[in-house]
Amino acid sequence: MDSSNARNIAKANKCGDHAEEKQESLDLDLAELLQASAQLVATRKFDRAIKFLSLCNQSASATGTPVQRVVYYFADALQHKIDREIGKMPITREEDIETYSNDVEELVMDLQPAVFAKRPLFPYRQATSFTGIQAILDSIKTAKRVHLIDLCIKSGSHWATFMQTLADRDECPLKHLKISVVGRSKKKMEDVGRRLSAFAAETLNVSFSFNTVVSDLRNLKTESFEVEADEVVAVYSDVILWTMLAWPNDMDSLMEVIKGLNPCIVVLIEGIANTYLPDFIDSFNETLSYFSALTDCSEVLHKGIPIYEGFYIQKVIRNMITVR
Repeated sequence: MDSSNARNIAKANKCGDHAEEKQESLDLDLAELLQASAQLVATRKFDRAIKFLSLCNQSASATGTPVQRVVYYFADALQHKIDREIGKMPITREEDIETYSNDVEELVMDLQPAVFAKRPLFPYRQATSFTGIQAILDSIKTAKRVHLIDLCIKSGSHWATFMQTLADRDECPLKHLKISVVGRSKKKMEDVGRRLSAFAAETLNVSFSFNTVVSDLRNLKTESFEVEADEVVAVYSDVILWTMLAWPNDMDSLMEVIKGLNPCIVVLIEGIANTYLPDFIDSFNETLSYFSALTDCSEVLHKGIPIYEGFYIQKVIRNMITVR
């Protein structure tokens, strides 16, 4: 390599380092601007907060760096909170979690276990799901009639592996598997039921039934599940109970329903973060820290697939911030 080429490469590397440092500085300024906006919202200085959020949106982007994306989502949530506080937007109990969670799951999962295993877009989500399912399998080793209750079925693809494992069980063969699911869209739940029923009929030698409970979680009743005396019940809840944290009485009611089902195991999968602290700023900072880490993980694991953040993270953040 001649000396001129070496100098050009060194110059290019130096320019690259400078550009990276400049971007980090811009991201830091943007993050501080978001924090200032949250402080203004907390003190109900909405006019100034709106101006600060407008400045955030000039640099934030749903397709930018992790910091730019996080600021974009949180600025959107703060704007929604302001709109609700000043009466521009009606206050509802919760965002429609079922709609966008189903959309995401359908895009990244498939009913067949072999295909499911080849889709490593969300390995951390697969890890939690598989761990929860294994816990249920360990708890029903001797059960001949199993009633599985899923509080948020999504695509249902995660139960294919569960069904296959039960069908392959040599000791204490399974007589019947019933899956009951909860949701607001009867059609979507029935579509999942048809796929799982077809999977059971074509692939497994297992007696299988699928029931739908059309309801939101706060209005569930124990009798909605029609649990039979000889059934062993297992309850599975995957990232859905957070929608009820702002309404403790509703959460208590749901816990009573689950208790009345007398399950042998309850599997709860939720993010660990103190996002509902009494002080708005403390809660905001906890939520910001949690989703910043999640967005960094998203960047590393499946860069170039923004639909997960667009359909899921953004709306979860909006829900958490606006119900405060």
